[in-house]
Amino acid sequence: MKKLAMMFSGQGSQYVGMGLNLYTDFEIARQTFEEASDTLGFDLKKCCEQSSREELTRTEIAQPAILTVSVSAFRVFMQEFGIEPSYLAGHSLGEYSALVCAEALSFQDAVLLVSKRGQFMQEAVSPGEGSMVAVRNIPATLVADMCHSVSEGQKAVEIACYNSLHEVVIAGHREAVSRVSEMIKRQGAQLISLQVSAPFHCMLMKPAAERLHAELVKVNVDTLKWPVYSNVTGKPYDDQACIAELLTRQMTEPVRWAQIMQDTHNQGVELAIEFGPKTVLRNLTRKNVPTLRAFSFDEPSDRQKLEEEFPTVVQTCIRIGICTKNRNNDEAAYQKGFVQPYHRLQELGHKLKECGRRPDFGEIDEAMKCLQMMLAAKQTPLEEQERRMDQLYQITGYKQKGCVNSIHVEV
Repeated sequence: MKKLAMMFSGQGSQYVGMGLNLYTDFEIARQTFEEASDTLGFDLKKCCEQSSREELTRTEIAQPAILTVSVSAFRVFMQEFGIEPSYLAGHSLGEYSALVCAEALSFQDAVLLVSKRGQFMQEAVSPGEGSMVAVRNIPATLVADMCHSVSEGQKAVEIACYNSLHEVVIAGHREAVSRVSEMIKRQGAQLISLQVSAPFHCMLMKPAAERLHAELVKVNVDTLKWPVYSNVTGKPYDDQACIAELLTRQMTEPVRWAQIMQDTHNQGVELAIEFGPKTVLRNLTRKNVPTLRAFSFDEPSDRQKLEEEFPTVVQTCIRIGICTKNRNNDEAAYQKGFVQPYHRLQELGHKLKECGRRPDFGEIDEAMKCLQMMLAAKQTPLEEQERRMDQLYQITGYKQKGCVNSIHVEV
């Protein structure tokens, strides 16, 4: 199995209507939105659907909304594909999404944390006092020197994110950011103002960081199911004990995204999928590591490519059979009815891999029968069996009555 990195979007990626396509199509996405709404005490789906762009940009709204969209997308992917990651990483706010999906933080705790995080960030500076600007095509060392040269006391500006070799983000007092922007503009570099309502990852956030730390230490943190990268260190967390400290430091220290992406590549990661609104991290990944194939789960064309990336009739039958809930309380009957077809699918998969060929119609029919036997052994309700068969068709292009449509079936 190819090594997969899962990436989670940060603030600035929000847009009106985000997450609603998955909300419409998948019950698990609806449940995620409802859980967030119950936790927050307001209708988050309505916020994503009906808020103005300005309203959705308010950090105390944007942060729980992006977290919810990201986690719902991850849950849909795991339900439909069942492919586990080798690493998880989130950009700024996205680090909380990664920690939820790695089961270190509960979703409810994270929703409340990022809501307060947004509130603390907004209250740390007066409206309009701070700003953030992405800077492209100028060395980071030169930008850092410019920031240092204009910073005076509270009117400071600093590098907030190292997004790629060719892009950094500066943040700080609006006046200082404006002065550095003018200096950068004279160098011929590209400037992009970000859709945020406060300057993140700079010393103006120190009061917010202190308030957040008081909340973080109250939260239960569990063992990480998969490695998660810290924005502060650019490396995976050593263990869950340092999560509160590093999330606190993240408020005032730069995001080392370029380092994170390069490190995942060095660890042998071949695929990366962004979960959350838009395609910012997908695009950054392609710039940072051109050989790493990156996709956005928010982009319909990318979701189609993922189906083409992972679809194998035999392996998909195995995945569906394993992931389906067992309702058979008779352990002996379950073992007898499930294990034999499961082993047969494994043998068939190994044979096809050794031969380096696609399954023929007879082998496809055999795989389907094995899956049906596995579902029957688990006493899966007929309605769910039909949904699982449709899921197999959507992923592989295989129709139960013995024909394959125009989608190529590969193993």
